[in-house]
Amino acid sequence: MVLSGLVKRGWATIKIWREISKERSELRRLSEHLAKDIGISRAEAEREADRPFWDYDADTKSLHGDRGDPVGRVGADRKSCCLQS
Repeated sequence: MVLSGLVKRGWATIKIWREISKERSELRRLSEHLAKDIGISRAEAEREADRPFWDYDADTKSLHGDRGDPVGRVGADRKSCCLQS
């Protein structure tokens, strides 16, 4: 049914947005040392954290969009590159 598909996609999108919001919040709290450990500067972490939760590449479900930010999703497991849950 079409409605069922829309609801499933809507719920999946909300889940992705919540994950992105959480990851970007965690990036905001990274120390300079931890940011360096994952290969980004503190400024890059702040810049990524400042992006709105809906700003991601929906086709690949990655956070880097077309800018190639190093703070993106890693592989198909969809875990953050910096904070493993």
